[in-house]
Amino acid sequence: MSGEIWNRVLEKLARTGPFREVREGLEGGSVAVHGLRGSLGAFLLAFLVREGKGPRLAIAPEKGAEQLRGDLEVLLGKDMVSYLPPLCLRPGEERLPSLEAVGLRVEALVRLAARRPGVVVVPLGAVAEPTLPPQHMGRYLLRLRVGEEVDMEELMEKLVEGGYERVPMVAAPGQFGVRGGILDVFPFTEGLPVRAEFWGDMVDSLRRFDVSSQRSMEFVDEVLIPPARELVVTEDVWDRLEEEAGRWGLEGLRERASRRAYWEGMEAYLPLVYPERALVLDYLDPGDVVFLEDSERISAEVEEELESLRELGLPLEAFRPSPEEMEDRLNRLRRICHVTFSSHEGEVVRFSSQEPGGFGGDIARARKAVGRWVAEGYRVVVACGHPAQAERVAEALEDEGVEVGVGDLGGGFVFPQGDLVLLTEGEFFRRPFRRSRPPKFQGGTPIPDITALRRGDLVVHEDYGIGRFLGVEGMEVGGVRGDFLIVEYRDGDRLYVPVEQLARVQKYQGLLKIQPPLTKLGGAEWERVKARVKRAARQMAGELLKLYATRMAKPGHAFSPDTPWQAELEFSFPCEETPDQLEAARQIKEDMEQPVPMDRLLCGDVGFGKTEVAIRAAFKAVMDG
Repeated sequence: MSGEIWNRVLEKLARTGPFREVREGLEGGSVAVHGLRGSLGAFLLAFLVREGKGPRLAIAPEKGAEQLRGDLEVLLGKDMVSYLPPLCLRPGEERLPSLEAVGLRVEALVRLAARRPGVVVVPLGAVAEPTLPPQHMGRYLLRLRVGEEVDMEELMEKLVEGGYERVPMVAAPGQFGVRGGILDVFPFTEGLPVRAEFWGDMVDSLRRFDVSSQRSMEFVDEVLIPPARELVVTEDVWDRLEEEAGRWGLEGLRERASRRAYWEGMEAYLPLVYPERALVLDYLDPGDVVFLEDSERISAEVEEELESLRELGLPLEAFRPSPEEMEDRLNRLRRICHVTFSSHEGEVVRFSSQEPGGFGGDIARARKAVGRWVAEGYRVVVACGHPAQAERVAEALEDEGVEVGVGDLGGGFVFPQGDLVLLTEGEFFRRPFRRSRPPKFQGGTPIPDITALRRGDLVVHEDYGIGRFLGVEGMEVGGVRGDFLIVEYRDGDRLYVPVEQLARVQKYQGLLKIQPPLTKLGGAEWERVKARVKRAARQMAGELLKLYATRMAKPGHAFSPDTPWQAELEFSFPCEETPDQLEAARQIKEDMEQPVPMDRLLCGDVGFGKTEVAIRAAFKAVMDG
């Protein structure tokens, strides 16, 4: 439903003069624009992407880039937007770049290299950072298709050169594992690892699988496997790094490169590794469109980067492009330049937008402003980051003729040329806009059933019962080598459980500190235990159903729906609610409005916002007398 709202807004904006001018201006070259307030710039870019007019790349200061990324994800969908963060790695720093940064960068470069539809958002700090040259990306961008023949040894060699880590069992992006004719690999471009089964040299099947259960999720016909990092380490790379270090008088680096061993922080020397010093701009074809937010800042950003390298005593021309080189690269592209001054020389497409101002949680003030805009002929749309928040805003403004949609947009605007007002949570509440974003790429989460176990711990196998964990051992079965959990049962019998079946084993959790007897393998004892537990569970379920049926039959007090005062109280909280807080408050108030006794427990750790939820419920009760 919310997607339909943003589609309708984009359709309305597409008919406005400034939007048409930008689209037509790109036919002849570059375009300068002025006056894009709030999220209006994201609407312009989303419109152009849908029209097939680009841009391929959107460059903005770091804070603005994060907001632009989030706004475009709302308007275009997350699968159409990539983000290329800076590595923020200086020569001499002994640390690995974060998995999140590496994964996002590889994903963004693959989108550009493969000419996939969508847009890549780049903060200014990443524009001048050297990266893997496009021709090298093409060389190590592997494609597996069902039915095609692939040399397994050559494939594994390229995966290792491309930065993949070989492990017994794949658990995180950037890893691969081989067992007989099966290859598991977790590329950064896939949400799940992929299992390729070979029949000789032919790819027999490809399927995505779940890391924890090892179960297949879906079959695919093709998978793209990019390098796992921008530094592809080959013998030629070592030779060139050693040669370039000697050329620039970096003796410490030359000596280290001669050891032929990767070290943490080596990515900082990317500019010396490849014959061509490539930037993300080199992934664009001449004539591609790039959006520049605050274009005057690019040269200043490059100068700041050069100054920081100068302080380290490094040869600047070896590590970063000059401002002139950056300008040359940009000149071969068509640009949409958002200029900050209306006095900019040359033709400018002017967007007469303004910021709507904030209401600070004052509902009466918000209703008055919205009513005035509606009376003046504006279409008013409110964007909320969570369905519960959208529901609350819709109730507060239900008589004002506004549309409310779910979308975590960064800033509102008033756009007279389109008779449109967009409001966001930032305008409604007494708090600045903050978009929480969990990491997209994370290290492998250890499987609790293994990492929580120590030799001698009791475990329960769902098919064989209680046994004692003796460890993990590698074995070869039927010509295929794999890892097995060893579980000992009564009389010394042993069960060997393949790691692929870990989901069937869990640590024994008893209520009392009494050691239960081990189960006898091959007997009916465990089946009798399971049958007895099932009977007890059914009996308990019946008792609970009877108890709740009795409670539901008794009358309770049905509280009235939320009042305007309730909405005003909730808007006044200074802290941004979490999605769980909003959902808990919504469910509690729904319970309170039912004519039956309420039965709900609110759980949460210290400081997680239980009191704020309770205050809302208490206020609702007080308002009903």
